[in-house]
Amino acid sequence: MKRIVFAITCIAALCSACDQNDFETDIHTTIDAPPLLAPEQNTTMVLDRLTNAVLLFDWDKAKTGDYTQAYYKLQIDRESGDFSQPVYTGQTDSGAIVTKLQLTHQQLNKIAATAGVAAGAKGKLKWRIYASNGVVNTTSAETRVMEIGRPLGTVASPNELYLSGSATEAGADLAKAIRMKKLTDGVFEVFTALTAGDFHFVNANTGTPESFIAENGVVLDGAAVASPASAPKPYRITLNFNTGQAAVVEIKSVGLWFAFSNDVTVPLTYDKNGIWQSLNTTVAYTGKDERYKFRVMEADAQGVETVKFYGYSAKDSGGRPTASTPAAYYNLLPADNSQWDFTYKFRQESIRANIYVKFGTGGAYTHEITY
Repeated sequence: MKRIVFAITCIAALCSACDQNDFETDIHTTIDAPPLLAPEQNTTMVLDRLTNAVLLFDWDKAKTGDYTQAYYKLQIDRESGDFSQPVYTGQTDSGAIVTKLQLTHQQLNKIAATAGVAAGAKGKLKWRIYASNGVVNTTSAETRVMEIGRPLGTVASPNELYLSGSATEAGADLAKAIRMKKLTDGVFEVFTALTAGDFHFVNANTGTPESFIAENGVVLDGAAVASPASAPKPYRITLNFNTGQAAVVEIKSVGLWFAFSNDVTVPLTYDKNGIWQSLNTTVAYTGKDERYKFRVMEADAQGVETVKFYGYSAKDSGGRPTASTPAAYYNLLPADNSQWDFTYKFRQESIRANIYVKFGTGGAYTHEITY
């Protein structure tokens, strides 16, 4: 019984002590501004969308009270901004405790575009470091300015591209937009006709896609531009999102180049969907050489003409093709202007043949001769 009374007395004493010495609930700590190291004030950088180079942001650790851990964020804003809504906020890996952060040229290009720097122009941004230990926070005592030169073209390259607008063969119905041929990552091409109206490029044919234009030889973000044609004419349109370059060139003529004559002997006319044709054509070479390729005449916006040849994949195509010759034999590849090299051979002579040159978007550029 005495033991029970003693235990109760001890508990009461402890409770009384708790009442007299309340637990401290306020945490007092400090954090000093992190010193900036790099890049230097007024650094200038001209961006290259094709490089793997990066810009390193570097700063010293912020000193904190009570040995607490500081966490960091890089903030970038317009030169006139106050960081209340920075155009970019980023943190390093490893829980944001590392005092370095790298941004690629592609990332900087996007940041500069968000800040309102136009493609091909220079603009100034400023940056600082935000630091916090979870209780208190601060920012670097200084902000540094950097000048960014943006490359021509758009911020990002689409994975696919379509041509649309009232000036196109498919009209302004987005669902019917013409899919362009992807030559390589970021490079698209289409052979098609344009007429009076406007046209633009989109990265999808449904929903609300991103829109691009080709203007003055440059790929830009934009809604639409006027067609260079007042009546239907065939064009080759090539957009290179890697370099920001755009080409909208008129196809003045496409013709079958007969090697023996060293000249075009069969002119082809444009039909639609990137196809030129000559129907009911006589194929005759008795006593002559049967080799041929194709010549294409282009003219740019200033009217400067360029001659291009398309032919076989090697200088010598071997013997005449047969009905079982692989389709790849007829693929159209860039060739030189030599008389005999990179030529195909007619399979046979005929007084009735149809010749088709197909610069379509669904596969390799090719041609077909039906007898």
